Amino acid sequence: MRALILLVLILAAPATVSLSCQRRVTGVSGTNDTGEMKEIEITHITRGPFCGVEQQQNIAVTDNAHWKELWTTVQRNRHPADDLPEIDFSRQTIICVFLGTRSTGGYSVEILGASLQGDTLTVLYTTESPAPGDMVSMAITHPCHIVSVDVTAEQVEFSRKD
Repeated sequence: MRALILLVLILAAPATVSLSCQRRVTGVSGTNDTGEMKEIEITHITRGPFCGVEQQQNIAVTDNAHWKELWTTVQRNRHPADDLPEIDFSRQTIICVFLGTRSTGGYSVEILGASLQGDTLTVLYTTESPAPGDMVSMAITHPCHIVSVDVTAEQVEFSRKD
């Protein structure tokens, strides 16, 4: 039993490392019946299985007070916690997708891109779940992906790609 617990801890350890490196990802673009969509570049902030947010939700953060509160929650299970990324909310928005509490590992979420049409920012994301019989860590997880975009919009919509 101890060997099994040790094996799970060893396998899960790399997943606990914060993925806070900044990288730019090309967004999603296209057209629809109502006009042109503009592709928006997204900047990765963090992604991983231990984000501390227990409710499944999609959030657009538009002010520093909300950002500080949310970042504290995201970092509560990380020791040491990552520093709060500085965001200029006069020109940027934080986009978050949280899967909420999951009873095992094997779940993930990824923001694929964003597009702007008029005053509406559309965020495209995908999720993964373990298949029956998959080997997964036996740990409670809270998967998330957080990015920033260099736009502000009146409305933010989230679209899950199956």
